[in-house]
Amino acid sequence: MSVKVKIPPLLRSVTGRRNVVEVEAGDVAGCLNKMVECFPGTKSHLFDENGELKSSVTINVNGKDIRSLSGPQTPVTSGDVVNILLAHPVIS
Repeated sequence: MSVKVKIPPLLRSVTGRRNVVEVEAGDVAGCLNKMVECFPGTKSHLFDENGELKSSVTINVNGKDIRSLSGPQTPVTSGDVVNILLAHPVIS
């Protein structure tokens, strides 16, 4: 199953400037694990020290936030689009 993962601008420096990466996975967790496997520099941006998805990271599958679905276990199928969104810190 080929799933498209949209890469936010902040992560493109560690994905070879790619804005979309295709991975084979059955759920969102699998997609993110493939991302880290292929692009190790993404790990610190996506996960905290306990291996949990950072609270500043929002993941959408076909436009729906995974928090309203099944979280990282949200299933994905071929043709789905996973969008990674990173919150930017507020600078005062």
